[in-house]
Amino acid sequence: MNERNDLQDVLRWKRGAIEYPFKIDREGYHYLYTKPFRPSGHDNEFVRYFHDFANFVKILNLPKNSKILDVGCGSGWVSEYFGRLGYAVVGIDIRPEMIEIAKKRLKAASILPDMTFKVRFFVQDAEEDWSIDEKFDAIVFFMIVYIILLMSRWFLVICIGC
Repeated sequence: MNERNDLQDVLRWKRGAIEYPFKIDREGYHYLYTKPFRPSGHDNEFVRYFHDFANFVKILNLPKNSKILDVGCGSGWVSEYFGRLGYAVVGIDIRPEMIEIAKKRLKAASILPDMTFKVRFFVQDAEEDWSIDEKFDAIVFFMIVYIILLMSRWFLVICIGC
């Protein structure tokens, strides 16, 4: 593929990411609050998500209270589960609607006794200058990896000690 086609693929992906919250139905919207769990029970997607998440935790092998940046956090389920494991997490996403869902989701999860999370969410385009002036022990691209891997010359990077 040439550079022009690669750029067009990236722009289509980015536009799709921005428009996504406006294109899903009511059931899909509800799923954003409960992901990776579905009302219908555990399916292959649920198993794959948790398997992948467990592998991320194992690969990172970070001590409790390490700081993680979750790029493209979407509805925040990966950030939430890293937070449940005792990590300090900053989740960023290009879509304000998704950050609002992530914040509501985290607030709902925090009503349990002794369940506090060191998780924060910000609207941030990962390709623009960042307003976040912090250091992180790891940077993860969890859900967006499935999209990025389909694009030429893109690959997964897990940055440890960034």
